[in-house]
Amino acid sequence: MENNEKKRAKILVVDDEPRNVRLLSMILRAEGYEVLPGYSGEEALAETEKESPDLILLDIMMPGIDGYEVCQKLRGAEPTKAIPIIMITALEGIEEKVKALNLGADEFISKPFNKFEVLARIRTLLRVKRLYDELQEKNRILEDELRMAHEVQEALLPKDIEAQMPQGLELCCEYIPALAVGGDFFDIAKISPSIIGVFIADVMGHGAQPALITVLIKTLLSELFYEAQTPAELLAELNRRYNALVRATGIFASAFYLTVDVNKKEVVFSNAGHPPALLIRREKRELSELPKESGLALGLASDYNYQNHESKLEKGDTILLYTDGLSDIANRNGETFGLDHLKAIVADNLKLPNITLIQTIINAINKFTGDAPSPDDITVLAIGLT
Repeated sequence: MENNEKKRAKILVVDDEPRNVRLLSMILRAEGYEVLPGYSGEEALAETEKESPDLILLDIMMPGIDGYEVCQKLRGAEPTKAIPIIMITALEGIEEKVKALNLGADEFISKPFNKFEVLARIRTLLRVKRLYDELQEKNRILEDELRMAHEVQEALLPKDIEAQMPQGLELCCEYIPALAVGGDFFDIAKISPSIIGVFIADVMGHGAQPALITVLIKTLLSELFYEAQTPAELLAELNRRYNALVRATGIFASAFYLTVDVNKKEVVFSNAGHPPALLIRREKRELSELPKESGLALGLASDYNYQNHESKLEKGDTILLYTDGLSDIANRNGETFGLDHLKAIVADNLKLPNITLIQTIINAINKFTGDAPSPDDITVLAIGLT
């Protein structure tokens, strides 16, 4: 260990025998360590609250609060649970050492102690503690980045959805972010008084990079919503620009874009590698997949012609869009929820209002997965003709 590292290391020495404290303090100060003396278990606990040492040399046999109890209390408190503890003992029995290890001690030094053994054990544990602190700091930075990425994603989601809907059309949605930041994204645009555009995408991977790519997609869409004449044209131009900007990353994105004309009662849509949309015809009590034909996901080819598909809508009809975080989610047994399971849930609840239907789907997912964490975002959209 370098001298400047030694000077930064603060070591608490606790023993009810003052001469032992003096001897250890002399050895440690000669090596450049800062020493905090303590003469009882009570002093040890008080000193750790005040000074937060980097390592503790702790005698086992002390009047009042002994070393065992001090070790147990330190390991049970969040601020002190990771401080390395070397127990100093004159006891020879294996039972005493096992007890101390079970309570959280890291190392032992036997009395009478050897200077070189003391220093070697201290250096080893301080090195481990330093690596632990570095890992904790990296985790803190990562958590901050993930939190900011989540905030970015949520800020991108459309606001005041109801105000943008043409009369006779409703849109309900549910977005459930995963613990690991994913790349789910959706947006809407009022193309004309009677036409609404609805876009949903899922950027591959997890972490800050997919979240940042959703920012790019949002920016590109702000122009393309109004420039493109058809959904296929929008996806083709979005794919071209997407490739030009992020193809080098190797990250692709599935996407689905549709426009609904409430006057014509017609939906036009195009698919770029996204899970198939479901069409609910409530009056006829029918459920079907919109045409399965799908183009390539965004980012897989720089120049690709997507196809438009059309379907007539009737009052009460709903189009259900979702990301693969819904269909691919798995339980503790590794079984996936699956598209067939989703369709069965929807088919059993065709008469429910869209907002209730979405909640029923989410409840079914929660029941299926139990306590298994979701590795991916889940987004569900329902666009209905009222």
